[in-house]
Amino acid sequence: MTRREKFRHYAEACLRLAEIVAPEEKALLVSMAQGWYDMAEQAERVEQPSASQLPLQVGEEAPRGTP
Repeated sequence: MTRREKFRHYAEACLRLAEIVAPEEKALLVSMAQGWYDMAEQAERVEQPSASQLPLQVGEEAPRGTP
């Protein structure tokens, strides 16, 4: 399970709990779920390299300004 998947799992758990807790606790759990979803999005960006981070193919030149 990737970090992104774990974070989404935690978010979904928070939302499931939010359905059964007292109303005054629901807002906190929904906020926590949003935080976990945000972390999942961040983890996805980190786990998936951008095109500029991929290794060059034989005969391919690096974009200008790239070390």
